[in-house]
Amino acid sequence: MKLGLGTIAGHAITIGTMPVVAAIYGPEAFGHWSGWLALAGIFSSVACLRYETAIALADSERQALHLALLSLLLSLFSCAIVAIAITAVVALQVELPLNALGPHASWIPIGALILAWVAIASQWLARNNAVRALATAKVWASGVTAIGQITLGALGIGALGLILGDVIGRGAGIWGRMRYAYSTNRAAIHCARLYDLAHAGRQFRHHAAWMAPTAILDAIGQQLPLLLTLAWFGDTVGGVFALSLRLLSLPISLVGQSVAQLYYPMMAQAHRECSVRSTRLFLGLSAVMLSIGLLVVLGANLACLLLPYVRLGDQWRGIVSYLGPVSVLAAGQLVGSTTSNAAIVLGGQRWFAAWTGLVIILTVIGMLLGRHFGEGVGAAWGMAVANTFCYAILWLAIFLRFRHESGKTRPSTTPVDMRPIGSRIDVATKPASGAHRASPRSPNPADP
Repeated sequence: MKLGLGTIAGHAITIGTMPVVAAIYGPEAFGHWSGWLALAGIFSSVACLRYETAIALADSERQALHLALLSLLLSLFSCAIVAIAITAVVALQVELPLNALGPHASWIPIGALILAWVAIASQWLARNNAVRALATAKVWASGVTAIGQITLGALGIGALGLILGDVIGRGAGIWGRMRYAYSTNRAAIHCARLYDLAHAGRQFRHHAAWMAPTAILDAIGQQLPLLLTLAWFGDTVGGVFALSLRLLSLPISLVGQSVAQLYYPMMAQAHRECSVRSTRLFLGLSAVMLSIGLLVVLGANLACLLLPYVRLGDQWRGIVSYLGPVSVLAAGQLVGSTTSNAAIVLGGQRWFAAWTGLVIILTVIGMLLGRHFGEGVGAAWGMAVANTFCYAILWLAIFLRFRHESGKTRPSTTPVDMRPIGSRIDVATKPASGAHRASPRSPNPADP
């Protein structure tokens, strides 16, 4: 409940200030900002080699802390390489899509680093059920971002104001998350050594080896519609499309992301204990997300009637046409926020990687077909239909996988102790004669 209220409050700030921000900057600046954010998101998806997703899977708090510290160091190293590569591309005048961003491309490594640190801190807080800290960080980040972008926009510095405001706002959110994590684990952090981090990395190297390629494919698939729109139709049309994404897709996706941050550790624990319980958790949350997605589509149709009365300026008059396909995309992403985490828990990285490749292929085909029927709006509808179809395939595959694992679950054959309760020996209260490692699919005997 606290996380939901924090997310709603944070996005209420974003949506409430969006008309002011849009009127100050215009579609072209939004196009530059969205392109920068899309590329930063792609690089950040593999900045930690996906070791941050193993934090919830760690067997102990000490191991989880070592994975978090390892992820921080890897993100610094990865973003430094990205900075060097971008500098070389600009110096050698190599023709790449990021050249369209001009001098704003130099901010991509900083954006990638901040996004990676947000993911690390969120995974750590979610593992420790620090819901209040997560909610507070979301509200703080949204408020600082809005104030920063409006203030910098008044100075007339163009798209750079949107980028700097975003960096400052996300940095403020990181400060809240990191401060909580450090204050509760100060002694353990000071005792950590490089050997401990390397040992934790070796234990989850297979997880990282499968997750990193899948993650970058998934990030490309998510950002591809916007990047193609910017490349085909220019910054102005791309900016209009980006604002429609921000009004619908981004807030709803972050709601799903907030739920997924808690759902992922819960699913991992439920799957270790009982496959039937994990199936019920998956179906229940999918039903909730689907209901919210349908409300999003209905809300988008209502927004099409009300948005003309919001004064964004004549330059934004085409945004109404994009709300329909973007709402369908948002609903699909909302349901898909549970499926991607379930795929990680089930260990289905191979077929999840194949699915992300399918998303990219069908998205390009759908947008190419739609482009011939209705330019930018037609391409948006092609993208929405292709992504919805792909999410339906993924959900069905995971559901069948859960059914298969539930079918292998057999009733216990342990004989029932019929002696009176007072005459039984409770072995759980006796100290163990020898240390042993609990099975990853059974509860740890040392847990209360």
